[in-house]
Amino acid sequence: MQRGRVILVLAALAATGSLTLPFFSAATLGTVSGATAHATLPVLALACAAAVVLAGDRRESLVGLPAIATAAAVTLAVLLTGSLLIDAELATRDAAALGSRGSFGSGLWLLTGATVLGVTGLIWAMSRRLS
Repeated sequence: MQRGRVILVLAALAATGSLTLPFFSAATLGTVSGATAHATLPVLALACAAAVVLAGDRRESLVGLPAIATAAAVTLAVLLTGSLLIDAELATRDAAALGSRGSFGSGLWLLTGATVLGVTGLIWAMSRRLS
């Protein structure tokens, strides 16, 4: 299997693993998990991208409709992960306004890394020179 496809599958697995970890914690709010933070949406987007590359053709690189579907799923994952990062930053500011300290959890960082890995895998999978 091409390296870019393997990277996309690994990104989906890492994103799935992030759901069990805390995404945000503050004394005033408690700990927020991935399921509570609606992190299942970017995880599903990366899982769809992994399903497309696993079920698609076995050419040297992604082309045609599988490339478009994978790019759309990874782009959606990037947008949704970005919205989670913005929400966590706003929650940190709200906690600070209440006199507490909020912090990003390891699950959010793992999801962000998995999303960046998904973008890397997409670029690698669509390039003939990197395969």
